[in-house]
Amino acid sequence: MARQNNKKKSPMALFLLAFAAIAILMFIVNYRSVLVQKLPSPEGGAEKLSTYGEKLIAISVNNEIHSWVWDDLSERPQISSVKAQKVVAMSSDRLLCILPGANNLLILSNLKGDKELGRLPLGMNKECKFLQASPNGKFAAAALAPAPVFRQEDAGGDSDKKVQLVIIDPDLTSIRPIETKTMEEGLKLNDVGVSNDGSLIAAVGRGDKGWLFVAGANDKQLLWEHYIEDCNELNKVVFSLDGQTIYASESGRYVYIFDIVAKKLVKRLEMDKYKTPPNNPQTISCIALSPDGRLLAAASSPNSRVWIWDVKTGEKIVTIGTGQFSTCSIAFSPDSFLLAGTSLGNKPVKIWRISK
Repeated sequence: MARQNNKKKSPMALFLLAFAAIAILMFIVNYRSVLVQKLPSPEGGAEKLSTYGEKLIAISVNNEIHSWVWDDLSERPQISSVKAQKVVAMSSDRLLCILPGANNLLILSNLKGDKELGRLPLGMNKECKFLQASPNGKFAAAALAPAPVFRQEDAGGDSDKKVQLVIIDPDLTSIRPIETKTMEEGLKLNDVGVSNDGSLIAAVGRGDKGWLFVAGANDKQLLWEHYIEDCNELNKVVFSLDGQTIYASESGRYVYIFDIVAKKLVKRLEMDKYKTPPNNPQTISCIALSPDGRLLAAASSPNSRVWIWDVKTGEKIVTIGTGQFSTCSIAFSPDSFLLAGTSLGNKPVKIWRISK
């Protein structure tokens, strides 16, 4: 009887032992990552982090906005909230929003969200799928699709597969539509990006292969595209500061570097591979470029770590153990010496020091 009780207890003992080992490992990883500060996240957990000027801006899933000054993160953040379907932070203490019930109307406001600075319609029967700011926060890119069809007689055809990309200027006085390919069946758009001068827009997605295409604002059409043979999905994209390079991550563990002028893939940055449950594979959840343009960071889930590389040499600078299940957004400090990271679910915004 005692032997049977011991057998019943052994699974629990193994579970506790495994839990303790994971806790110790997470402690060690966090210690090595040089965690320097924790900041209270907005209500609902920060979904997006941005650095513009001297400010770190966090936007929650509930569109509550916290902003800190990087030079003194110990000060209480400025807190505001906006009612919007989508919102992104812009430079010069501004927000770009799409209001509830008005999916085709852009609103530019101050960072507090209490003063409208401009508005611009995106077009009739349009629905904004993606809204992203350029690395310097001056321009924005949006992906527009036809609004959902409500009448049965309007259903059918391929209109719901057509996605149009637009570049939005800093003062919200005009949008520049880009003629792009029809999103064919089985081809999915995952992210868009725009260069700092607003002259180029890029999009990445999923199909039989991972794909990237780049379009110009002046000629308003596709310039070139590239397919990655050994992956079926690219999920994040960002331009270099000079607009000559594109960084695009796949859903696995690689970040691809493309030369825009040469129109080709020039380098691949690689994360370490680790074991994951079959139903939760290793995935790059977000990428960010440092303000000096020298470093690229990418976060990986579910064993949440952040890899940072020197983009010129491809050398790995540091690997940060975040101590959380998933990191959904990262942002560098203005001097590129610190990195902020956040996870959903009312988790704190963590600040790490980067060894350089």
